[in-house]
Amino acid sequence: MACLSGLAFDDKPLSGKSMDDLGERLAQEFQIDLTPYQSFRELRLSSNWHLEEDMQQVMLEINDDTTITDALQNLAITKDPDSQFEENLIYMRCDYLITRLKFDANHEQLRYTLRVANVLNQV
Repeated sequence: MACLSGLAFDDKPLSGKSMDDLGERLAQEFQIDLTPYQSFRELRLSSNWHLEEDMQQVMLEINDDTTITDALQNLAITKDPDSQFEENLIYMRCDYLITRLKFDANHEQLRYTLRVANVLNQV
C-alpha cells in the first residue's frame, strides 16, 4: 500500500492518509472484508508494520533486479519461457489492478513497483 500510494499520489514523504484512502478504495473495489476492523486505517494502525524495514526490502529487491537485468543484457542471456510466462502473468495482474483502480499514473512505473514490492509478500 505504501509503494502504491507513494507512486499514485506522489507522496513524499508517505502519509498515512494516502495509504488509508487507497486501502479503502482497494477494500471496496475488491470487496475485501477487513473484519474485525472498521476501516483500513484502523487495520494499519493496529498492525505491527514497520515502513522503514519494508522500504529497505523493496530497495534491496530493486537493486538485485537491476543487477540481474544488467548482467543478463551484458551477457546476452535470455530468460527461459517459463520465466517469461510468469513475468507476463505478474504484469497482467498489475495492469488489471491499475485499470480497476483507475490510476492516472505511469503504468510501467506502477507495474514495476508492484512487481518488486511483491517481495514483501514472500517474507
